Amino acid sequence: MNSRLMRNSFIYLLIIVAVLAIFFTLFSDPLGGSRELPISDIVTMAARGDVDRIEVRGDKLTVFTTSGETVTSRKEQDSSIVKILENAGIDPLASNVQIEVRGSSGLGSLFGILINFLPLIFFGAILLFMMRQAQGNSNQTFSFGRSRARMFVGNSPSVSFDDVAGVQEAKEEL
Repeated sequence: MNSRLMRNSFIYLLIIVAVLAIFFTLFSDPLGGSRELPISDIVTMAARGDVDRIEVRGDKLTVFTTSGETVTSRKEQDSSIVKILENAGIDPLASNVQIEVRGSSGLGSLFGILINFLPLIFFGAILLFMMRQAQGNSNQTFSFGRSRARMFVGNSPSVSFDDVAGVQEAKEEL
């Protein structure tokens, strides 16, 4: 009973983890539906003075324009947005572009790792389930020697001594 409860709870845990992984994968982007532009367009916008603030999270850039629009972009992993702007001839301090660098959330990277290992865990659980089923059947292979048959006595009446206690002849027969 305990292994059955353990197996069922393991299956429920896998289902919950899969649902959470799908949920965070689908809804990890902002719900505003901001459009994504190449980094060269962001540099051009910054040169024109259309950029108010840039948020950097890893390789993802969220750009807030002076018109109130939110635009996203991506940069190379090891490059700096300040260096990109300076190479384009834009001084981030003189152009009044605020640059905020935020760390990537640990929860997102944890779910990223979990999503990568989820198929491995899933196939491992299937393999474990199949091995347990095969083990259960192999234990029952040689069980034919242990017959559970009971002897059936047809219509023989079951008469006890108490049933015939008052009859002298029955006592003598017994």
